[in-house]
Amino acid sequence: MDPCTALSLFCNIVQVVDFSTKVVKKCRELHKYGVSSENQEIEEMAKHLTDLHTNLDLTGRGGMDDLLDLGSKCSQTARELIAEVRELSVNEPHRKRQIVGKTIKAIWKKSAIEDIQKRLEDYRKLLDSSILVDLRKRFDLSALQQSEEFQGLDLKIQTIITRLAESPQSFDELKTLIQLENQAIKAHVTSKFQKQQTDMDHDRYRQTFLGSLWYPDIYRRQETVGEAHQRTFQWIYGSQDSDTSARRWDNFVQWLEKDGDIYWINGKAGSGKSTLMNYVYQDDRTVNLLKTWSGAKEVLAPRFFFWSAGSSLEKSFEGLLRSLLYQILQKFPSLTPQSHEGQYALGATSDGLRETEPIATWTERRLRTAFQDVTRQAQAVVRICIFIDGLDEICEDPDTTIAMIKSVQSADVKVCLSSRPDRSYTEAFGSCATLRLQDLTDPDIRTYVFDKLQPFLRKELAHDVSKILNIIVLKAQGVFLWVELVVKTLIKGLRNDDSLRQLQGRVESTPHGIEALYAKMLSNIDVAYHSDAALLFKMALADLTRSLLDVALALYNGFDRSSEISIEDALQFSELTEKRIPTVSAGLLEVHLEDEDSKEGEKVGFKYHNHYLTLPVRLICSREAAKISFYERYAHVSFIHRTALEFLRHNEQGQRFLEANIHFCPSPHSTYVRALLTPA
Repeated sequence: MDPCTALSLFCNIVQVVDFSTKVVKKCRELHKYGVSSENQEIEEMAKHLTDLHTNLDLTGRGGMDDLLDLGSKCSQTARELIAEVRELSVNEPHRKRQIVGKTIKAIWKKSAIEDIQKRLEDYRKLLDSSILVDLRKRFDLSALQQSEEFQGLDLKIQTIITRLAESPQSFDELKTLIQLENQAIKAHVTSKFQKQQTDMDHDRYRQTFLGSLWYPDIYRRQETVGEAHQRTFQWIYGSQDSDTSARRWDNFVQWLEKDGDIYWINGKAGSGKSTLMNYVYQDDRTVNLLKTWSGAKEVLAPRFFFWSAGSSLEKSFEGLLRSLLYQILQKFPSLTPQSHEGQYALGATSDGLRETEPIATWTERRLRTAFQDVTRQAQAVVRICIFIDGLDEICEDPDTTIAMIKSVQSADVKVCLSSRPDRSYTEAFGSCATLRLQDLTDPDIRTYVFDKLQPFLRKELAHDVSKILNIIVLKAQGVFLWVELVVKTLIKGLRNDDSLRQLQGRVESTPHGIEALYAKMLSNIDVAYHSDAALLFKMALADLTRSLLDVALALYNGFDRSSEISIEDALQFSELTEKRIPTVSAGLLEVHLEDEDSKEGEKVGFKYHNHYLTLPVRLICSREAAKISFYERYAHVSFIHRTALEFLRHNEQGQRFLEANIHFCPSPHSTYVRALLTPA
């Protein structure tokens, strides 16, 4: 018989003997006090003893004759005791008569029960004197603990073997050990259950905490930033070469790989700062280089892109902190701050279940404290590199944000940020690692212009295109946005079969500077479009163009119709608006299409113009309804750049255009509300 099987049999015999002794004790009590109130308990004892006897399997085991003989005797004694206990039970009907009879029978059975008791006591003495010694003599318990069979045993049996190896001196001591082990297992299970409940409570609190930080526009600005043109900005991951060495800039790769505090990307309006920041953030090389800096610790790179034309949270210190906290805690939920009492905020519901209490409305002070606490704790396991774009687009005093950035930096936290070189930022970050973007992008501008024009170049122009490139680079002065607008006019000329002289004339007639270019673009708007253009500009300035469908209904005065607008009419308005906006606004506004393909849930796709769009199935009733849902939820209108917004809001020529058309343009807010009330 193998050691594990022998010990299992031994434990079964212990249970039978021990429980049989308890039954004998109960029977003696019945003899003394009668059976009138003990029937149910007797039945339960008999059933349990029967189960123990059934589990005492004595067949097919060899190598321990003494133990098998003892098991056989215990089994026979248990059967006798079961029979005696059954005879003492009372069954309906005539319960009172049976109670009297059973009481008399219990008196008669006294000698039989006492005989069973004597035999059980003898078995206990035998166990006490021989079993423990026999087990230790037969088996190497230390070797048994290392066997594969041991690993497959129940946890309780494993513990008994371990304790047995520690040499208990008697049967009573081993029985006490087993009882204590049962209590320990019960306590362990209770502890595990309580821990699981606590973990569930904490998880619900963390989800509630995260929900209080999240807001719909949390990633909107970054998602609308254009992708960098291929083969541009590659120099940021290399050393200074002949094209860039003339203009000093601090090596970005070295900053990523080594300890550092702040890297400041600055540049004039329209130079491509947001595009570069988005490019750097998304490129795998950034994280790989940061891993050199982080060593054994993990790398975390939260980001925030300010947007002055967006919602209040997109251009505020509160929005910045909520976004950064959300990203850190989403990655490391165990860092979620506790409630102000020092415990997770849990309350009880009417049905006894616990639920998390709501998080109070965030204040700047609480956000700052939470952010400082979380970043401080996170540094034990992670190194953090924060990316902040458009710092100059914050609508509040920049000193608060500057102070936060400087306070959070440490050996485990550094910040890469971008802004215009306004005085407050130059004073704060001028001594940090930095680059001035417009000084470094001439090669990128050449690459961009050539790639955009090349598909339209006629053979006779291919050799002279360098002349146009030279003029563009010279006049652009590092402003990528200016280049993009000029390229659009050149493509228009190439489609019209313009000569080289005419193409050069287009470039040379384009004003220097982005504001002068905007003024020229406004002057080119057809007089017939002035009222529509003014309405679109005012709605965009008021941040009322998040739904292309709403813009279409406002632009086409659908709210004045006496009858309900059909889906077909609404779809037609939306499609016309999407096509007309670039013309009516002279290119100062553009339509952004958001693809839902990256979001969870079942999708259905359809081709729209040059875009393949996907929408959640829950939105689909028909193809027309799908497009309407797309125009309402996933297509919006915005300025091509922040500088365009600033031009119309602050520039004299921009203001003059809006004022000249005020009599033809109703209030953007009332127009928007009427559009929302349009029946469809």
